[in-house]
Amino acid sequence: MSFQKKLNEHPATEADNMDQVVDATKHKYPRQVLQTFIQTAPRGSQAIYFRGPFLNSYSLAEFVREMHLRGQCELVQRRIKIGRTAIYEYMMVKR
Repeated sequence: MSFQKKLNEHPATEADNMDQVVDATKHKYPRQVLQTFIQTAPRGSQAIYFRGPFLNSYSLAEFVREMHLRGQCELVQRRIKIGRTAIYEYMMVKR
């Protein structure tokens, strides 16, 4: 089954055809979306797993960290400035 088709099984998950960005924050079960992403996404694809001032979901953080330690992804942050404050998008990039 293709990467796009698997992700489309999750209606709240959005995948952009141009740069393969998956937004797991919109899904009720982001960990399942990220598991599918790791298994089926092409190299260089990106998934947003949290958006906010700091990552406060311990179980999601542990899952993402484990995928990084296994060499399946790189972890990055994107700073989004909102006036005088900022929030972050926490992303994983498939290796």
